[in-house]
Amino acid sequence: MPFSFAENPQGTIYFSICCFFQVLSFAATGLRLWGRKLQRIPLQVNDYAILAALALTVANIGVLGASVRHGMGVNIAKVGPEDLVTFVKLQTVITVTWEWAIFAIRISILDLYIKIFRIPWFIKVCYAYLAFQVAFILSMFLTTMLLCRPFRYQWDKTVPGGVCGDLIASYYATHITILLTDVITAVLPIPVLWKLNMNTRKKIGISLMFMLGTVIVTFNIIRLAWTDKVKSPDITYAYAILFCFSELEIQLGLILASVPLMQPVLHKYLGVGFPGKSPTARSHNKSGASTNPIQLGTIGSTRTRKYNNILETESAREFDLDEEDEGDAESASRISPNLGKISVTLDWEIRHETGPGQEKMTR
Repeated sequence: MPFSFAENPQGTIYFSICCFFQVLSFAATGLRLWGRKLQRIPLQVNDYAILAALALTVANIGVLGASVRHGMGVNIAKVGPEDLVTFVKLQTVITVTWEWAIFAIRISILDLYIKIFRIPWFIKVCYAYLAFQVAFILSMFLTTMLLCRPFRYQWDKTVPGGVCGDLIASYYATHITILLTDVITAVLPIPVLWKLNMNTRKKIGISLMFMLGTVIVTFNIIRLAWTDKVKSPDITYAYAILFCFSELEIQLGLILASVPLMQPVLHKYLGVGFPGKSPTARSHNKSGASTNPIQLGTIGSTRTRKYNNILETESAREFDLDEEDEGDAESASRISPNLGKISVTLDWEIRHETGPGQEKMTR
């Protein structure tokens, strides 16, 4: 017989904590989309990936609530056979939604890096890392689905000929890899960022903003230390904290991935964070060819740029309709909506007025 939430206080506490962070996840996503609206920038791949991750966190927390009803947080001796079978089935669903939510968050972060740091070699690195993430999610998913064969053997040990792989080895392989990829994802843009020509204070601030993802590393370190819980036969009680941590990991990952894109809202209404313009670092010359190194006065600024000894100031300004600020994009689109980039050049005329009967010198 399913438990009520009142009958399962331990599971209810875990579920309540996750519900609180789910509200924060919705708030972070809302601020992210609001920031896009303030900049008048259409939704991009990284936004859609975050929305997919948000949907998966909702599905995950729904299954978590159902797990509380079927014994999550209760000692296995007090859980009936039918509830135990349902609990194991829900455990598989929680694992699968957690895996794909992590993947969606990584896709969002890497696509954001590609949009921000328009440097050819860095973009290639990001695409290579994206390919690795695709391979990794497929391997995680297949491991989850094929760990026990036939699949039904996961919850029905009476199936003849059923066999399961090494759960502990799979657990360690998955979480060590996730830990390492979390670190790599967080620090990936830092070397590029510190080569930009901006003041140290801003570099530190933006670096810390990108490295917020390292907070998630703590979750994996703790889970790796909880081997005794993974090995415990009391799965309904011991796995409760593991499920809670899995949900919190994807919720916090979603929140932290949205921090850079909620800056316009924070700056406009609270006066904190960075200005509303999306940061953009690019390297190209006047002919469109990519060049390196790149120096920017401020990240994404059009005020002063140096491209291979070509100094571009306000007198020769380039509008990138996909990435520049809303004012520039609006002005440029009114001039020619069919062009991707518009160069506006101001010609300066110097006149030397002389006395009567003398020549005028014009340049």
